[in-house]
Amino acid sequence: MYLRRAGERGHYDHGWLKSWHSFSFADYHDPEHMHFHKLRVINEDIVQGETGFGTHPHRDMEIVTYIIDGELEHKDSLGNSYKLRKGDLQHMRAGTGIRHSEMNVQKEPVHLFQIWIMPGQMGLAPSYKQINLPYDGTTRSETQLTGEGAPFDLNNGVNMFRIVLPKGETLKWSNERPRYIQMVKGQVQNTSFTLSKSDGLGLEVGENLEMTSTENAEFILFEL
Repeated sequence: MYLRRAGERGHYDHGWLKSWHSFSFADYHDPEHMHFHKLRVINEDIVQGETGFGTHPHRDMEIVTYIIDGELEHKDSLGNSYKLRKGDLQHMRAGTGIRHSEMNVQKEPVHLFQIWIMPGQMGLAPSYKQINLPYDGTTRSETQLTGEGAPFDLNNGVNMFRIVLPKGETLKWSNERPRYIQMVKGQVQNTSFTLSKSDGLGLEVGENLEMTSTENAEFILFEL
């Protein structure tokens, strides 16, 4: 079991950007926290108003961004230009190469998670897609985001789900493959631990799990 507490992540405050790194990223390097299977990056970012990430390149990575609050303006070298708002989920395949910018043109901050997942194949054609995930914290839902029949195809066998678990609901898993939970909101617990906002938990094959929400909870589940 791999428990990644929110307060133990790498943290940088650049003024315009506050960023928390679950795994080694940029100037944050920790050999104990490099990746979890194909999951390479989980960054939780707060981008101040009228700032953002200027045009920069990526290559051979599957990049997923989830907007928790606020708004970003996306532009890329494929000619895409979109606004990303609260509840929007973006998948960008870097493939053979893509350049993009993500700018907060509003006055209010934007809160997001950016996730990098290792590709199943190098040298694929770059692509872009986004969807919206309505949020109702009082209704249980398990929305598959990637994999067969899902909105996004990561082409690497990784399944992603957005789970909403209202207070008092229970989930049980028998792990036949590695899984990682990234908390977004709320709190869940079992007999061994409690997961709160922004905590992470990695489980290997055979590490089964049962947990109950102690308040309305939302998290991203990765089947790796």
